[in-house]
Amino acid sequence: MDASINEKPIITEYDNDEDIFYLCFTDKPREAIAEEAGNDVFVRFVPGTNEIVTIEFLNFRSRLENTFGKNFIFKGSELPELLLSPQLPTIRGKKCSNKTIA
Repeated sequence: MDASINEKPIITEYDNDEDIFYLCFTDKPREAIAEEAGNDVFVRFVPGTNEIVTIEFLNFRSRLENTFGKNFIFKGSELPELLLSPQLPTIRGKKCSNKTIA
């Protein structure tokens, strides 16, 4: 049986030089194909199973600045229910290490 997102590790990593934020759903390198899912957001997935390996957010610092301003202040939300999320397990101190193919 496939593990649900609540059972998978989530590793976060930020590359300051490239300004990319990574969400990694495995702590082991996996061959994957990258596809742009939206405005500078790439999803890397395993061919055949479509299992997501990473989600990569390019230009992450400017995304935060556009959302929260230069002082990084949250001014409230019109939809506070969007702030609720399930408790997801995380692994700290691990690096995203994955290979992209094709």
